[in-house]
Amino acid sequence: MCNVKKAEQCYVEYKLNGWLDLRKEYMANVDQNIENKTIEQAFIEKFNILVTDLEKIKEKHADIQELRNKFNSKKNSVSDCEFEFKDFKEFYKWYKRETKRGEICCYCGVKQKDIQKSNINLRSKRGEKRGNSIEIERIDTRIGKNIYSPRNCRLACYVCNNAKSDLLTVKEFKPIAEGINKMWSKLFKKEISMPKEVYRTF
Repeated sequence: MCNVKKAEQCYVEYKLNGWLDLRKEYMANVDQNIENKTIEQAFIEKFNILVTDLEKIKEKHADIQELRNKFNSKKNSVSDCEFEFKDFKEFYKWYKRETKRGEICCYCGVKQKDIQKSNINLRSKRGEKRGNSIEIERIDTRIGKNIYSPRNCRLACYVCNNAKSDLLTVKEFKPIAEGINKMWSKLFKKEISMPKEVYRTF
């Protein structure tokens, strides 16, 4: 296997485990002395690749850091008993499964890339903070059930996530989601399919 390919595989593994974020983690888990070197310098030396090779790898897998930021944001916003993803690696695999067909709202079916093109989020004062990316939604919000876990989480657009809040069940929210679906379909001048999975599951 060529050096760059091996480096890319290890970069993903190290990044998912958090070994490229802290020197002590790198030294504890990667068999390499990095004294007087940055983590990136040590990584380049270990795999005998160019700086430009590492930059390309980082760019290709930039989503890992973006998702780690989402993971940390959610984990830090709730108590331990409300967060059941065992670690970032489990969260990352869950997110990748959820986005096999793209970032699609589990309630109304809109694609996040369509929302981004529309700039609809700019209508709100909070537009710069919310609406730019698909949101992680806890589906069952009853007391004791309102947890972040692979089973209870899906992806939702800002409009649906905001409208459903923690007040409505999936069954109660479905007619509203159908209305939001019609709104998106009209706005984007194309039929957007209503999802089925979340309504069958909850």
